[in-house]
Amino acid sequence: MTNIELYINRKLCDTDDAFGVRLNRQLLSPGELNTKDAQYSYSITLPPTSNNLNVFNLAGIEETKDKFNREYSAELIINGVRVFSGNFRLSEVSDTQYKGNLYVPAQKSVKDVFGGIKLSEIPEYYIKFGDFAEYISQYNTLARSGPQAAIFPYVLYGLLPKVPISEDNYSDRNVWDDSVLTGITDFSPSINVLLLLEHIFKSKGYDLYGSAFSDKRLSGIYMSYRNAADYEQPWNYGELAKIHISGSWSNRYNRNEAGDTQQLERGVYETYGDDEELYACNLFDCTNAKINIISDPGKNVSNVRRSLSGRDWYLSQIRIPASGYYKIRLNANVQLENVQWTGYDDTTKVRFIGAYGPTRGLTGIKTAIKLLRDWGTGDFNIGGSEMDGTLYRDNLPQDSNTLPRYYPYYDSESGMINFVDKAQNKNYLCGFQWGKKTNKDVNPLDSSTGLAQINVGKPAFSWDSSLSRTEISRIAINNPNGYMKYGVPDEGGTEQPVWTSTTKFISDLKNSPRNYARRGFFEGSAANKDYSADGVLNCVAWLNAGELLTLADVSNKGVIIDLRGVRGWVSKKVTFDLEITPFRKNEDWLKIDETGTGRAAMDWSDPVNFDINRINLTGFLPADVKTDDFIENFCKAFNLRLSQVDDKAFSLDVKQTKATSNLYINLDNLTSTHDRSNLPLGLPSRYKLGFTVDTEEEGYIASGEDDGGGEFKTGVAEEKTVEQKSNFSYNWFKDIIKRQQNKDIIIPLPVISKHEVWTNELSYPEAMLKRYTDLPVRFWYYDGLLNDLGAEFTFNGRKLSVAKVSNELAGMSILNYKNKRLTILDNFFTILINGSSHYTEVEGYLTAEQYEAFNGVIMAMFNGDIYYVAELSGYDPTGRNKTKIKLIRKI
Repeated sequence: MTNIELYINRKLCDTDDAFGVRLNRQLLSPGELNTKDAQYSYSITLPPTSNNLNVFNLAGIEETKDKFNREYSAELIINGVRVFSGNFRLSEVSDTQYKGNLYVPAQKSVKDVFGGIKLSEIPEYYIKFGDFAEYISQYNTLARSGPQAAIFPYVLYGLLPKVPISEDNYSDRNVWDDSVLTGITDFSPSINVLLLLEHIFKSKGYDLYGSAFSDKRLSGIYMSYRNAADYEQPWNYGELAKIHISGSWSNRYNRNEAGDTQQLERGVYETYGDDEELYACNLFDCTNAKINIISDPGKNVSNVRRSLSGRDWYLSQIRIPASGYYKIRLNANVQLENVQWTGYDDTTKVRFIGAYGPTRGLTGIKTAIKLLRDWGTGDFNIGGSEMDGTLYRDNLPQDSNTLPRYYPYYDSESGMINFVDKAQNKNYLCGFQWGKKTNKDVNPLDSSTGLAQINVGKPAFSWDSSLSRTEISRIAINNPNGYMKYGVPDEGGTEQPVWTSTTKFISDLKNSPRNYARRGFFEGSAANKDYSADGVLNCVAWLNAGELLTLADVSNKGVIIDLRGVRGWVSKKVTFDLEITPFRKNEDWLKIDETGTGRAAMDWSDPVNFDINRINLTGFLPADVKTDDFIENFCKAFNLRLSQVDDKAFSLDVKQTKATSNLYINLDNLTSTHDRSNLPLGLPSRYKLGFTVDTEEEGYIASGEDDGGGEFKTGVAEEKTVEQKSNFSYNWFKDIIKRQQNKDIIIPLPVISKHEVWTNELSYPEAMLKRYTDLPVRFWYYDGLLNDLGAEFTFNGRKLSVAKVSNELAGMSILNYKNKRLTILDNFFTILINGSSHYTEVEGYLTAEQYEAFNGVIMAMFNGDIYYVAELSGYDPTGRNKTKIKLIRKI
């Protein structure tokens, strides 16, 4: 006897002998390259018992409003097996029957769930991350024991970043040797796809599970990084963007040599500023500077050895890794050499002189230390240097003989803070100026005989409206007194020589360390004020990702006191200490308007909001890709079924699997060979499956145009081709020679770059500038470590374990669509290559267990053959009627 249990609104309904329902289920549609599990609407009739009346809450049938618009939950259980779960809606109510429809509500699509949001807009997906080398190695090693949220392979998104092994000479393009300089962005995370999907659905309040998660062929898939070449990767820059360097320099002595070894500075620019002849030197690219890297966990400071005219030196660069506000602390010291000496360099044609005599030290010349930015152009304009501390044009549109005039507030202990306009120097960030006062440097508030001032890039649009307003220096320094105004209008409108305070360039940076510029000190100790000066400044500046910073020394020509008319570059020594600390990511932290006026207090002690001990994987996802498109394309690529299970869950499942001895139901006892019929499948003559391939890629060309695609001929006479192309790319590898002291190691690296950079058409420096991180995403498996091959890697002097990836999961999967064993075609499109070209249709009485078991995974055995189950029609849970079963024989 069949036991029927129908629950509506979680209440058991009364049924009678006439109760009947016919269920249908479509599982496969091979001609369409997809698989469904579709259940439809079914009409049922129930007796009008008092119990059923209560189930539907129909106390007064006629009086009950909206009774035909109500939706009830419904569940049908036959002999203890749930064969239907969905909803019920009444369609007719009478004295003799209640009639209605069982139906499965329309499932939400991924578009319904995610509404077109992009991958970059999904909630944060954090993983713990601290020291770069330690955590890269940790995740890459942990992946041996199972899938991780991300691994960190080295991918060839272009050429290996190198420095020349000798002047303008680079090692071969396929060689990884000591000239390779890697950075944090060279190890972009490769994110595990299924764990990502789990996070994506969870972020919308849904669980995601299914057979895909227990299938190692899918759970082990990682995706390549993809974004524009200038996209800012969100590493834990609260730690990795910290920079602390110090240095010493002399234009007479080489600080890279022991003691005072006289070697005249070669990296000098002679410039002609406003009525001044100047010498300028880039302290990060000169022959005599010694740069010490105290702390640089993110490798943002590079030192490249250079040679020219028999002299060796280092080109140092500070590269800002992420946009945001940084605390800048600069401590600079300068001391002129009080000697009666002169020298001449035949290479630069520059005369060097001592600062001998009481009136020829800092009272005879001006000298400055500047921290400059390149705004991402690579040009600091050091060759066009001027003394930027002027109190008039081009810092302010004023002259020394007009009223009113504005001057920085002066304090005898700390000096004054002057703001440098873009019209004066758009590259100026901050720095100091000491020495001789000329007309354009005289501040009437400062009665001292010598100059000592802090200069800061003006946080305002330039007074010169002809200059671009796209680049404004967003800088805060504690300047609570702003500028003073000299010249107040009387009743008649005539300016009178009277001082008054203003809000011009005022800014309140609470808890800021002390700022000062002074003479008479060197490295914290008292010294002769005619020859020595120092300064400390603390400011907060917005710096852009990718821009470079450098320090420059600028001074005007001096005169040898006892040799009238002999002018030259005054001998001096400079020491400095520079700290750049990531601070705030939010642009609105700065409370200074576009005129440079502070509108509210800021706080040096505000908490850092750059990530410190974690990274957000969401920020590494393709920023321009819609979430629903990514999910649908992944399911399409691997022929997966994504279905809504209930209000809070989705299931991701493998549609088709290969038959095994314990995964089929024998139909021989349900039907006979006499009851079968054959129907055509409606197949095309050929299926073509493939990837999106850029034919200019190195991998495609070097592999002999292997695109990873495949095709299968069905044997059908009709000339029709069904083609499916994945939105993802095929993945190629390139063998790189890892040159080590003991031997060369061949390491296979994924190559995602154009062919042009691997030829000699472009010079190595030109080719290195090209990055191809915007090419389509591709997939791979974790395959251990490159270190397992004997390769050795370091980052900032620490050992590094680098993930090895592969297109193959040994003995299980190969990530291409070729018609071969273990490929995507073989593993996930089995109906195409292992199925007959026609349906076999049979009829028989199915039990509830058998109906529920035929879910697209379980196969059927009939007459000694194994069949895929494509469709079930007219299943009668009461067992009174036969079910039509469409089968496709497995070949």
